[in-house]
Amino acid sequence: MLYDMPTRRPKDRPKHLPLKVKYDNSTDWDIAYVDRSICPFLILMPLYDLPDLLTGEVTTENRSAATRRLWIRGGGFWKDRDAHLQWLCEALRARQVMPTGTISTESFCLTIAKIAHSFAVAELGWGSFTPFVCDMIMKRDVDNRAEFIGGGEGSHEPSTGLHELGFVDCSDPSLIAVKVHLFGVLGTPTYYVVVGQKTLPSAEV
Repeated sequence: MLYDMPTRRPKDRPKHLPLKVKYDNSTDWDIAYVDRSICPFLILMPLYDLPDLLTGEVTTENRSAATRRLWIRGGGFWKDRDAHLQWLCEALRARQVMPTGTISTESFCLTIAKIAHSFAVAELGWGSFTPFVCDMIMKRDVDNRAEFIGGGEGSHEPSTGLHELGFVDCSDPSLIAVKVHLFGVLGTPTYYVVVGQKTLPSAEV
């Protein structure tokens, strides 16, 4: 919604977003639903180690999409964020407001996998490699996420393009890996997906 990205389900986009508010007569946080055009929010992205197929190591602690590390930034198009939060306090008659945000790490990893796989097919052609993440995508099974998807060490310098896609070198030249950098203008993390293995040319008979 921040960049009015296209969607197949535009009617599912909420017109109002939740905002934590604390009123003068209360010590607890309440929730107010504010028009999305003026509601600040948090952008959350999971942080992982690089995928095992890139490092040659084997992740033992957590191989799924779950993570305890998140990249978190405030979202909104206001030059003076503090002034906007103060304006919201006055408009809502609250003494404090706090943006909120949620993320489904499973859905996020599946989205990254779809983007990377589609990019590789578009650039290299169907049948040019043996895909690794198709089963993960179709079965929505990210229990082995660490093998193929990782990255997101932290913040990057903001890029000039909204999104960035490209191939990355692998220590194993038979592998194909794609870097996915979404909303790079915000300095977001870069993710890496090992999408498959190059198909060897058939031997001539």
